[in-house]
Amino acid sequence: KLQEQKRREEESRRGKIIKEQIYPLLVSNSANVEDALTFIQVLSMGIEQGFTNLRKTTKVSDLKIEDELRHNNEAERYRKLIEVIKDEPIYIGLDLLNSFKQLVENNIKSELKERKLDDLNLKFINDGGSI
Repeated sequence: KLQEQKRREEESRRGKIIKEQIYPLLVSNSANVEDALTFIQVLSMGIEQGFTNLRKTTKVSDLKIEDELRHNNEAERYRKLIEVIKDEPIYIGLDLLNSFKQLVENNIKSELKERKLDDLNLKFINDGGSI
């Protein structure tokens, strides 16, 4: 219930910013609708590029992920992996994790092509249970 209230408050806050600040600003300095939409698109792209640049310069350790995970029952496991990539820029840290994941997935696909169906441990068949 508290989260629902916070969500409604946030929606209200955003609506107020759009209605009272963004809309009047665009009305006063835009030639037409197309101009306003182009202006918004250019600014949005600038913000996206700025965020991309931050991913290149901000280190994984700057994200303070450990704080978010401290109540997770696997926090220590995450902490150990974060320790490995903490000094990397965000985009490199993500790339290292995603590269490993892709290597494993490719290996599994390759292995599945070679493996025989009767080599699998299909518990529902071996245990006589149901699906």
